[in-house]
Amino acid sequence: MSMTSFFRRAVGVSVLSALASVPLSAQSTYFGFDNDGSTLTRASLTNSNLARTQFFSQLSGVGTETFDGFSRGTTSPIGLSFPGAGSATLTGSGCVSDISWSACSNPISNSNGQTNGFGRYAVSGSNYYEVNAGDFRINFTQAVAAFGFYGVDVGELGGTLALRFYNGSTVLDTRPINYQVGEGSAFYFGYINTVNPFTSVEFVLGGSSSDVFAFDDMTIGSREQVSVPEPASAALLLTGLAGFGAVASRRRRSMR
Repeated sequence: MSMTSFFRRAVGVSVLSALASVPLSAQSTYFGFDNDGSTLTRASLTNSNLARTQFFSQLSGVGTETFDGFSRGTTSPIGLSFPGAGSATLTGSGCVSDISWSACSNPISNSNGQTNGFGRYAVSGSNYYEVNAGDFRINFTQAVAAFGFYGVDVGELGGTLALRFYNGSTVLDTRPINYQVGEGSAFYFGYINTVNPFTSVEFVLGGSSSDVFAFDDMTIGSREQVSVPEPASAALLLTGLAGFGAVASRRRRSMR
């Protein structure tokens, strides 16, 4: 085999390797569900935490809001903080709650320390955001490319949940959350879109007016904090490899 042929083959292998390492899309979702909780016990979070780990593996330096910095009963508008990643304002239905309350205003007497007696609980710390059949929206101070969160006790009374992503007033994407129904269940949902960063996300609750949902540990990341290269970067990489191969081939011919 001539050196030129060898080099061409080597470049071909490099291009294929580069293609294999480049994601097919700069838009992706991560989802894990655990249905082994109950009204009085928490879910294991095995699958939920795995989805969170996969989501975080694409990010660096992002921030998480745990709701533990707010007093129980805090209602919107609420200023959210995502250390290292930005801030946002939550508007709409719901309140900050813990396992001593239900539906933002009812004291709980049958909690055993794990849940509020109805299957809702915090994933970390003691507080979470609780919503009873009403939409709420999170408006970011600057456009973000990644958003993730835990949902707890969602849908056991027939409620539905979808996320709607906006850039200003324009709807960029709508994502229904497909979970199994179960008391005390939990899931993690992560969303990345580096092609169309979004300025707000709306939690759209439907179905039953008596279903109460809990949300915790919300995370955001800017486009710069997402490690997934964009398609344009992939194209430049492949173009550079091909161009390098062509130049080397011409040099080989001129030396004959």
